[in-house]
Amino acid sequence: MNYIPKILSQEIRDKIKYLNEFSKKNSVRYQRDLVGKRMEKCALEKNAMINSYRLEHDSAKVPHNIPRNGEKKIIKEGIKNLKNAFCWGGQNLDLSRIDKKFIEGLNYRIVPEVYPSGEVEYPHTSSKLFGASVSPPDPYKIQKKEFPTFFNALRNNSNTFDSIQQMEVAIFSHFHLARIHPFYDGNGRTSRVLQDLILKSYKIPLPIINPGERNTYYLFLDRAIKDWKEKNNWALNSKITEGERDFYNFMAGKVNVSLDCLLEKLF
Repeated sequence: MNYIPKILSQEIRDKIKYLNEFSKKNSVRYQRDLVGKRMEKCALEKNAMINSYRLEHDSAKVPHNIPRNGEKKIIKEGIKNLKNAFCWGGQNLDLSRIDKKFIEGLNYRIVPEVYPSGEVEYPHTSSKLFGASVSPPDPYKIQKKEFPTFFNALRNNSNTFDSIQQMEVAIFSHFHLARIHPFYDGNGRTSRVLQDLILKSYKIPLPIINPGERNTYYLFLDRAIKDWKEKNNWALNSKITEGERDFYNFMAGKVNVSLDCLLEKLF
């Protein structure tokens, strides 16, 4: 894979290398700073989940901390569900064996109200998404072609020690699960949680897409999906489209910002 520009890739590599080397220090000062860094990582994860909810609920007035008053119960439940899915996913993620049962487990925990029977069900027909340039694949195609190819690609490319390739695998999962759009609801949140779980498994900080970037995020995602559909190429090592590259660049840039947040705590 070679989806992220070289200059940005080198910048991210250097920051991750510095943080990893910093973590190996054993002095009291370093240990104290590491505690602060871990707390900052937790804050990044918390804000990633809150903002992931806000992206799909732009009319919800959600502050940077989980709201406490009773009239925002639904918002609190939505963010709590994301947290539960992230926690469950962290305990059960195995990229070498990832399959649709794992993705179903995430989606069920994110939108449990959609599945009163306790089992994930799939739509029988495809429908055009509001504001999207293209429609998701046909449900039959999702089960017979999209899912198998998607999971094979994740399994085959997950065994890498290069931080940029690891990040590309995570963004790849985000992009394609959002593109496939297999569930009744919560597809965007599920794709972002999957991406974040993969990043966390590689010890890469999570990106935070702020609510003010909502339109930019969806514009990049929509263009990437449109370009991919016109090319219709699943080969991860092939030349990607301009739209895909812009989306990867956007998400990598958000990871870079999170790295800056962690580095600021060390000085």
